[in-house]
Amino acid sequence: MTERLVIFDVENDGEITEITPNGDFKDELECGRVLIIVDDEERKIWLWIGSTCGVRKKFIGARQAQAVRNQRSLVYKVKSIEAGEEPSEFLLLMGLSAPTEPSETRVIA
Repeated sequence: MTERLVIFDVENDGEITEITPNGDFKDELECGRVLIIVDDEERKIWLWIGSTCGVRKKFIGARQAQAVRNQRSLVYKVKSIEAGEEPSEFLLLMGLSAPTEPSETRVIA
């Protein structure tokens, strides 16, 4: 994980708490969590939603991501992603391995 990120954990009551991952970032990606990851360098706010989160927690996370955006600057873009559907850009930013695309096999006759 890069040093340029600020990570918040969204609680069920709407509070957000800044967290510092112990070790690998992937250890923080728990299925019941909603995380807000702020990338100040790229001016992006990622809303990561765990696979077992309910609708209420997703809504709270979206609302809090907008609040963080309003505190930082309106030029930040908020991108919401579900667990298991992370784009390569997010995976690389977090220092996780991006899935490789299957190579195209060509037959030359």
